Amino acid sequence: MLTPAPSIIERLDPLVANQIAAGEVVERPFSVVKELVENSLDAGATRVDVALTEGGRTLIQVTDNGHGMSEAQARLAFERHATSKLRTAAELARVQTYGFRGEALASILSVARVELTTRGPDDDTGVQLLGGGSTTLEARPVACAQGTDLIIRDLFFNVPARLKFLRTPATELGHIQRYLDAVSLARPGLHVSLRHNDRKVFDRPPDDTLLARARAVFGKQVAGRLFVVEGAGDYAVTGCLTDPGLQKRGPSHVVTLVDGRPVRDRTLHHAVAQAYGPLLESGRYPLGVIHVRCPPGAVDVNVHPAKTEVRFLSTQAIHRAVDTAIRHMLARAPWARDGADGGPTHDRGSEGAHGRSGLFGTTAARGPRD
Repeated sequence: MLTPAPSIIERLDPLVANQIAAGEVVERPFSVVKELVENSLDAGATRVDVALTEGGRTLIQVTDNGHGMSEAQARLAFERHATSKLRTAAELARVQTYGFRGEALASILSVARVELTTRGPDDDTGVQLLGGGSTTLEARPVACAQGTDLIIRDLFFNVPARLKFLRTPATELGHIQRYLDAVSLARPGLHVSLRHNDRKVFDRPPDDTLLARARAVFGKQVAGRLFVVEGAGDYAVTGCLTDPGLQKRGPSHVVTLVDGRPVRDRTLHHAVAQAYGPLLESGRYPLGVIHVRCPPGAVDVNVHPAKTEVRFLSTQAIHRAVDTAIRHMLARAPWARDGADGGPTHDRGSEGAHGRSGLFGTTAARGPRD
């Protein structure tokens, strides 16, 4: 048998390193939208507008009214592991921003054509950076409002093998819409809009309460059947859930938020099902949203490249908090007292209130474990 020749260790070319990172960070158009919207929110935006063409395959545009950036800061933002969101490893235990890895823009630039227009609060003019499929960016001054506008064209134009894994525009749009629904619920005061192929999908002005925002997100047929969930304590719980007469198959119609971050979490879904108990048929859940605020250091958000999963210091404590808050809602709900509920309303499948599947897909619920 031949002995292989000794391999030589070399530093990866930056473009190759960014494309490897893109394999984790940029899976599909939804991934791009998520990263850009999170950057907008971390920049203090109170309005975020998203526009897509062909489900995001040919164009993704995210425009915000956040802080904006100078040219130097905008250029640095495209460097790998460049971030304004933390400085030390100790901060990972209490990170309050959506993003923090500093890989998104570098990864996107390596697999798409990028046009960034931005102006910081202290700048008289803005700057536009242009690039695509490389680490090189061209700059030119432009007149623009404070904030940031990012246009991503021709996603995966230089890695055609990735294009084969994209689904239909309708499927890609569905993933993005569900994410923006979750963001809308996490930030009721945020003005958020979505357009697809130059047609308005939704435009949600700021709402004063989570209940008002939930009614806007879930639609008229569900709005009147949402009840407020509240629970104080170390793990503060807020939310809105439907009466058990309106239930759907699977937990994907319960949006779960942790410290303002949309996540998929089986412990939270299990707590919802346990609280309702025999009021729900086996395998069915109400519609709505549950938002948990955790004490500092109780959540590890650095466990998933896309930051859609978290790890709790005590799953039992968070499960108990959610279960208790929902039981209090069920005990005081009007339909529980006067018997107005006419029995379960069944769906014809796993579709949601708007004929869509859940936020990040369906996950089987499981009980708490430490």
